[in-house]
Amino acid sequence: MPVHNGQVYLAEAVDSILRQSFSDFELIVVNDASTDQTASILDGIRDARLVRLTNESQLGVAASLNRGLAESRGRLIARMDADDLSVDSRLQRQVDFMQTHPSVVLCGSEAERIDAQGQHLRDIKRLHHNIEIRWHLLSANPFIHPSVIFRADAVKRVGGYDPNLRCAQDYDLWCRLALEGECANLPERLVRYRLHANAISATKRSEQMRVTRQKSMAHLVDSGVAGCQDQSELFLAFAARSGEPHRIWDYPRPQWNQFPEMVDRFFHCFDDPADDATAACRRCRQTIRRMVLRHVNHVGLNWGAAYQLFRLARRVDPEGMGMRQITSRSLRRALRRLPLRGSHKGNKAASLDEFASRHDPSRMVI
Repeated sequence: MPVHNGQVYLAEAVDSILRQSFSDFELIVVNDASTDQTASILDGIRDARLVRLTNESQLGVAASLNRGLAESRGRLIARMDADDLSVDSRLQRQVDFMQTHPSVVLCGSEAERIDAQGQHLRDIKRLHHNIEIRWHLLSANPFIHPSVIFRADAVKRVGGYDPNLRCAQDYDLWCRLALEGECANLPERLVRYRLHANAISATKRSEQMRVTRQKSMAHLVDSGVAGCQDQSELFLAFAARSGEPHRIWDYPRPQWNQFPEMVDRFFHCFDDPADDATAACRRCRQTIRRMVLRHVNHVGLNWGAAYQLFRLARRVDPEGMGMRQITSRSLRRALRRLPLRGSHKGNKAASLDEFASRHDPSRMVI
């Protein structure tokens, strides 16, 4: 647990760990040169499991975490922030899971979002299966940082946190850890994740998005999904969320065909015949199909581009009901959002009927 001037929530955060139902642990708190009452609060806690480390000068979150990792003795390391709370069963649930799933190197959980006063705001859901998490990790962070537990040897093998990063240090580490083993999220709210004015996620969001994108591009290449930086950029254009730059129509349409090829390379990494893996792949392909079709709704696309997107969606999810059983009526509904081109401008309804009848995706042959 790193802390810098965290006197407001520190005692409550520490107490939520010390009262865990699982008791065989050491709690390492790294005081990053705090100038408030942080040191006094820690000195007032009488528990032999509490290990206090103090930085003489402020090193930052990543360097403080690395110092804690270097001093730790456990084979499993759970992360915790000085302004969040863990439910009493958190460590027991995660330790049990890691012991029964030796292939998993990183495990998080869902969370409850709370405000500065500890009042409920909303529940934070997360993907649970390794395959779905690994897909999400290609473009965004699938973990809540203070909810994770990881294997100490794996983290030390990949070099720990990068002290040169001011933000998104966790996402950078997850990308490297995912190359060492499997990932998971428990389907339980094991942490209470606080939102307040001084949170890093609120004050450095722009830089966090920039660093995350940079690390995403590198991870796409390192994981073998993308063959080069240009392919990484195209992948992120398809995966872009609301408000993000790099739209797919900034790229020549022939390049769009590289996206399903990258999707195939991703799934070739998983050959687990287990039922849960098959179901996870199914859900993942459905998500990718919806991601592709989402771009149809943009007003800047023409009909030819829309048709190509339907074809790409069929390629990434050939078994999906959304592509095999889509009707001309549903295609018309999507196309009505698109601007008319050339001679079709005079009769929108007729031109849509003609296009939909000629390009019914249920009859597509890829």
